[in-house]
Amino acid sequence: MIASVHNKSVISGIFCLSLMLFLPGCGGSSGGGTEEPKDVSGLQADAGPDLTVTEGEWVDLKAGGSGEINVYSWTQIAGQEVDFFAVDIDAGHVQFEAPDTYPDTTLEMQFRLRVIGEDGDSVTDQVTVVIEGVNARPTIESLSRPFGYENEENRLEVSASDQDGRIKSIHWTQIGGPPVDITPSGDFATLSSESVEGAADYEFEVVAIDHEGEEASVRIDYTIYPENMPRVSVQFPPEGSQILDPTMTLYGTIENSDVGSNALDTLRVVVGEEEYVATVEESGDRWRIDGVPAGVGEFEAYVYPQTAGVEVAPAVINYERAGAKSIVSSGDLYDVSVSGDNEVAYLLWSRWNAEGTTVVPYDLVSMEAKPGITDNSNEDKGPQLNAVASILHDEERGVMYVGKNPSDLNAIVYAIDMETGVRRIVSGGEVGSGPELRSIYDMAFGDDPSEIILVDNQSAALVRLSVETGERELIIDSSATGYPPVSPMRVAYDRENRRLYWSENTSKSGLVRFTDMGWETSAGLPLTGNDGDYAGPELGALNQGIALTEDDSLLFLDSLNDNLVEIDLTSGDKRLVTSSVTGKTAIVTAFPRSLVFSPEWSAALVVGENKLFVIDLESGEKVAL
Repeated sequence: MIASVHNKSVISGIFCLSLMLFLPGCGGSSGGGTEEPKDVSGLQADAGPDLTVTEGEWVDLKAGGSGEINVYSWTQIAGQEVDFFAVDIDAGHVQFEAPDTYPDTTLEMQFRLRVIGEDGDSVTDQVTVVIEGVNARPTIESLSRPFGYENEENRLEVSASDQDGRIKSIHWTQIGGPPVDITPSGDFATLSSESVEGAADYEFEVVAIDHEGEEASVRIDYTIYPENMPRVSVQFPPEGSQILDPTMTLYGTIENSDVGSNALDTLRVVVGEEEYVATVEESGDRWRIDGVPAGVGEFEAYVYPQTAGVEVAPAVINYERAGAKSIVSSGDLYDVSVSGDNEVAYLLWSRWNAEGTTVVPYDLVSMEAKPGITDNSNEDKGPQLNAVASILHDEERGVMYVGKNPSDLNAIVYAIDMETGVRRIVSGGEVGSGPELRSIYDMAFGDDPSEIILVDNQSAALVRLSVETGERELIIDSSATGYPPVSPMRVAYDRENRRLYWSENTSKSGLVRFTDMGWETSAGLPLTGNDGDYAGPELGALNQGIALTEDDSLLFLDSLNDNLVEIDLTSGDKRLVTSSVTGKTAIVTAFPRSLVFSPEWSAALVVGENKLFVIDLESGEKVAL
């Protein structure tokens, strides 16, 4: 391809301009052949002197010559390809931008000028352009958080780059603060944080050196707080949550706080460049703030003590502004059980076949799903599971109990050894005696983990099961006095007061009833309903979860209306927490299916739409895990 600049006498001005505003350069073989004569019948070509320029400069190629000239034509014959731009069409004047030389220090390219006369004869000349590289300084920035805590990982991190080369080395130096052991490893370094007395402030200088010895540096200020110092704790949203709404609620506690002497009354919440003030309750150990705009993409929220003279260590927590992610599995997400330390949520995936049924641990710290606790396709591990509707986790014994809700109405309770994955039948079928089990919809521990309370929907009964013997004992059924179970769905047990609650799914509305386990003869009593005796929203007929809170209330998951409702255990009055649990309803297969209460977060965990949500009970805000 030839890039040409034409004389206006040959091509009209308008058409010529349209061709010449952008002139593509062309590669070609390097010079070395015999050049055509420079003088043909008085015609001469002059490409100008050889040039040496620096990268990034604009290079002018100016055609020269003599004789009856009709056309100028520039052609690149060697070197890295460049683009020509016309400057003066009549004079054969073009430009190009000198390219970056990296990874070389210089580039050489050659250009040929051809001059064509009126009679069609032509002569050529060529010019060599040498481009010298200019080394740009590297750049470096700190990615470190501004503080950490004693006896925890304290990691500093930088990001260094060099636009025209590479970073050869990074050097870490402490320039301020008490002596501390620092272990560098490229773009990050870890600090020894043992035996910190009071908040310790440190300063570090980090220098990045590129391949040509150019340097750039950044200073990092870092504070390590003592382990036993009162510390801000963020309970909600949990670390790593996906923030679904434009604004968010944050709340938490002050750990290790001596309430009597702690005068902390406000906190400063920082998200990006914006700051907000959170208030502390009169008790001095709980704080809350609503309506904080969420960041963009992955972001951090910092919470600092605001009150002067009060020594409290701040907190920082990671979030992501994104849509809720589906936790991938082959079945449908039916139930959730959370470990006592609130670090693992066990998710029940269930279908009518064994291949679609499994229990997946979901790490609430790293927000990652782990391998299932048993290989359900391996028959050597025990009976295969299918059509299961509920799970219950016994941490002390290392056992996961699974309740089956089969179409043939022969329900079974299984136990899975959490370490080996071995499955066995606990009760049901030919194992254990007592009331026949037909369909297990929900389970809860009784007075201790050796007994489980089962909801048998088809039998309209609640049954006590010994996990040691497999024996079953009727607690209450439809023959009981008062308000007996009719279509029980979910169960919650108040061990301290020995009171058993269950939800009713009737054709018209949802009800909650209870019985006192200490009575010799069980009788059903109403807790709440949709008649005029109880204030609050109506409860839909499809309930998929109830859970007791720490505040003498019971949470009710109204899946028909996609509502989460809080019920006062004394009055039975109802309060709407949120009218959009998952954004789906029972008409859609992804309606909310199960509910547990997390004391650690003081929030509700709900599974639905094959996702796991956390809902703040005061504001109704939800985030996704």
